[in-house]
Amino acid sequence: VAIFFFVIFGFFGNLSFIYTVATNEKIRSSRALLLSVLCIMHCVMLLHNFFNVFRIIGGVRLTKEECVFAHAIPPTMYAVSHQALLYVILGIDVIVSLLYPAR
Repeated sequence: VAIFFFVIFGFFGNLSFIYTVATNEKIRSSRALLLSVLCIMHCVMLLHNFFNVFRIIGGVRLTKEECVFAHAIPPTMYAVSHQALLYVILGIDVIVSLLYPAR
């Protein structure tokens, strides 16, 4: 049940951030756009977890093959890979910003 609330609040937070960046030109920067893409990928992951919550609440048990297929569907695998790459890029962006600040 706690996962359900995390999914709902996660969606709300991600969509709020995306909306704020899209509508406010003052905060629109390359870092904000990278974070917006990360929020979109996180929404894909939350959607996948949302279906898992209903599966768990319904008491549906998956076999090993079904579990592998459920976690290997293309949008989920793409989102996981994309999120990992974006975290690396954002980390490098922060390090570069700290070492060479804009004047």
